[in-house]
Amino acid sequence: MSRLRQGVRAIGWSAAGELGSRVLGPLAFLVLARVLRPEDFGIVASATVMISLAQALADLGLGKALVQREGNVEVAAATMLRLTAAIGAALTAMLLLLAPVIAGFFGDARVAPALRGLSPMLLLGALAAVPMALMQRELRFRELFWVRLASGALPPLLSVPLALLLPAGQGWWALVLGTLLGQAAQLVVAWMLLGEAQPRGGFDRDVARELLAFGRWALLSSLFAWSYGWLDALVVGRALGAHDMGLYRTGQTLVALVFGLVFAPLVPVLYSLFSRAQGEAALLHESLVTVINLAALVALPLAVGMFLAGDLLARLLLGPQWQGAGLVIGVLALAQGAAWLVAFNGEVYRAIGRPAVEAAVMGPVLLLYAAGYVVAVEKGLESFVWARLALTWLGIAVQVAATVWVLRLRARDWATPLASSVAFTGLALVLSGRTLALQLLAWALATTVAVMWQRKRLHALVERWRIARQPVAVAQTGSTAPRVEAG
Repeated sequence: MSRLRQGVRAIGWSAAGELGSRVLGPLAFLVLARVLRPEDFGIVASATVMISLAQALADLGLGKALVQREGNVEVAAATMLRLTAAIGAALTAMLLLLAPVIAGFFGDARVAPALRGLSPMLLLGALAAVPMALMQRELRFRELFWVRLASGALPPLLSVPLALLLPAGQGWWALVLGTLLGQAAQLVVAWMLLGEAQPRGGFDRDVARELLAFGRWALLSSLFAWSYGWLDALVVGRALGAHDMGLYRTGQTLVALVFGLVFAPLVPVLYSLFSRAQGEAALLHESLVTVINLAALVALPLAVGMFLAGDLLARLLLGPQWQGAGLVIGVLALAQGAAWLVAFNGEVYRAIGRPAVEAAVMGPVLLLYAAGYVVAVEKGLESFVWARLALTWLGIAVQVAATVWVLRLRARDWATPLASSVAFTGLALVLSGRTLALQLLAWALATTVAVMWQRKRLHALVERWRIARQPVAVAQTGSTAPRVEAG
């Protein structure tokens, strides 16, 4: 099967996996929002801040290293399994011991049992990392569909009956137990579907050093990604308490679900395809530019639509007890839509064997983010979400400058699709007037027209992938690290 056809099928199955986990799961999530209180979600979100940090540490960037690797894959997989299992077990034990200290940081004793209940996720996730990386590497997204369905849809579905059975004030346990059971299901399904490709052999120190050499930069990028994704929640939970933490994280989750349904299926597939074309600089360049165009023409109108309908979405989906969630949904949608303009840059850096670039870009911006969060949260949740939007655009500017320098992209590769998207959406909204229904219809039509406008570019890119002859260029140095030509 050709590389292009594999990629097309992989995107289809990846999209199906996202659809299954991001449709069934959210439906149950909305039921939970009607049954539970904002502070129930806030308690679990506070515990999840630390769980997600430990998960970034447990992976050590080894999953990306295994996907990108070109030789000794079976030995590398067996070595990675032992590394991640040991680290996952150690981090699980550490969180069990530190749970009271972390609960004290958030000023809520209920965070401690929630954290202890979620901590086994680290070991379960570490054991599932190898089969998932192997399936992604081989573009086996049909199998990954079932793995992601188990991990994405089962937790909220299992949480609903638990929430109905638990007494008032204990509803947050439903979220904890549902999440843990979903993680266990992911582990079982991943190993069952891996089949004969299961890694065999022992621990190889030389291979471990090679994996860690790649993984140390991917790990640093993962830690930065955690900071971008969770530092805001950490600040809100610490300064504003469980109720505002619940409002913020629930609104953020709804926004992420919508954008993830549209874009998340592309991320693992594009990383695998970029890794196979890492020696073809021109093709990588054109592929990234096309992705940027499509992201701008879809994400920005979608963000505007959610901003306009933020209060309506909060009332319809969450209920009257979620007062204030509409603003969070609307403003964070604008931030998410803008962030997808540069969301694929890191996949290219890792695919060409230069993960250090992403870490170097994200580090300085993160310091500005942290300072902005600390200042903004003192004025309350509303000021905080607007500051979050402003900081997002600051980060985008730095990301654009980095790709101009490293990947030889031009600033207009971002400016052109951005201007086109703003023009399409702005014109449609002006013509539609102030009626919300007409505004929503306008941005939907603007998005459709804009995507159709890009069909020729997409078709040209598909043709270039079809005729590409040299999938990988590998340095002749005795190492499996790729060599990437400049330009």
